[in-house]
Amino acid sequence: MESDEMQQPEHKLTKIALKVLRGLENENHALKPEELVEKLNLNLRSVRYGLKLLLDADIIVKQPDLGDLRSNYYIIRSRITNPYPAMAET
Repeated sequence: MESDEMQQPEHKLTKIALKVLRGLENENHALKPEELVEKLNLNLRSVRYGLKLLLDADIIVKQPDLGDLRSNYYIIRSRITNPYPAMAET
């Protein structure tokens, strides 16, 4: 081995995935895809594709919405302090 450091796998993210990531970076709480659609002015299909790529790259985490189990919240892995913003309001 050339070095003792662990090598991070390279993940090639599309422009859409990077835009979705930037949208999540600007928030301190988890967001639903519909919230990202409004915030980023993208269509829902593009946002979902970007989220899938970020999930596959292990950059974000998906958390179920306990108020509506048909939908999920997404948050950057390093910011998992309050993944359920809707629950904090009640």
